[in-house]
Amino acid sequence: MRCLSVFASLVVAGLFSVVSAQQGQGGQGGHRQMMSVEDRVNHLKTQLDLSADQVTKITAILQNQRETMQTLRQKYGDDRQGMRQAMTALRTGTDNEISAVLTDVQRKKYDAMIAQRQKERGEEGQNNTQGKPAPQNNKAQ
Repeated sequence: MRCLSVFASLVVAGLFSVVSAQQGQGGQGGHRQMMSVEDRVNHLKTQLDLSADQVTKITAILQNQRETMQTLRQKYGDDRQGMRQAMTALRTGTDNEISAVLTDVQRKKYDAMIAQRQKERGEEGQNNTQGKPAPQNNKAQ
């Protein structure tokens, strides 16, 4: 009997660790774990070759964005449409603030990064439309 109890505990622990790992990877409701401000700044630093002054300014911008996101989550609660609109406006504002800190060369690279992010988000949205057709880009190549 004791052996069966130990086995059951191990199975439950294994299932819990699998579920936890999936949630960290976006397994619960399609939500992804956000990168930390530090990770985001390091990514931008690597991709855009930021100066120390730019790193300081962008860190402050991203910290402000993180705090505002937390406030918006509390404000909108279950209002997904309101939350989506507010988050989109916040993301656009943050992108504009970051762009203002960059040189022209960096800004071009950053704009390309934003375009890629939007493309990826669009593809995620298409996967979550529950059978609705995705808008097609019929531009000739």
